[in-house]
Amino acid sequence: HPKMGNLPNSRFEVVRPFYISSVDYAGPFFIKNSILRNRKFVKCYLCIFVCNVSRAVHIELVTDLTAKSFIDVLKRFVARRGVPKRLISDNGTNFVGANAELKAIKKDLLKLESTDIFNDYITDNHIEWSFLPACSPHMGGLHEAAVKSAKFHLKRIFKNSFFSYEQFVTLICQVEGILNSRPLLPLSPDPNDLSVLTPGHFLIGSNL
Repeated sequence: HPKMGNLPNSRFEVVRPFYISSVDYAGPFFIKNSILRNRKFVKCYLCIFVCNVSRAVHIELVTDLTAKSFIDVLKRFVARRGVPKRLISDNGTNFVGANAELKAIKKDLLKLESTDIFNDYITDNHIEWSFLPACSPHMGGLHEAAVKSAKFHLKRIFKNSFFSYEQFVTLICQVEGILNSRPLLPLSPDPNDLSVLTPGHFLIGSNL
């Protein structure tokens, strides 16, 4: 059997959920822009964050692939999951542009204030971005697997149906709950023991 490579050190750090996260996009999907009969269909994407330690998943809906839209997605993610110390992604222009914008903001903030407390706060809350080598999706297996799992459920629900924005947001939240309820370890051989460790235990303390 071929030898498996060692897992990255970030997969073993004892930190809170989403402190070290991978991010990727999935799509496109088409949703209705209104409930009227002559409605139009607009393109949208899923932005999927995956915790490198607990393998918990966070899904956001985004309408385009620009850096500005990803910054808005990142703001929503931080508001609910906290500031990540490190983000891992491919070399997509939206990720590269967002990283450049965050660096510019940090630089401007440090110019406004030079106290030690302020500098320490900016440094502690700065997001370190790690980009995977070009043309190497196999190195992002963690978020690629999450994208595949999310599409698995969505494709079976979509088929020939189209959803409004609110319906699609509800749907991806339910898919997120399903992915955060998957077992992380093999089930117990005891037929009476139905408990299993899931990513939801790291988020709310119990199965979702």
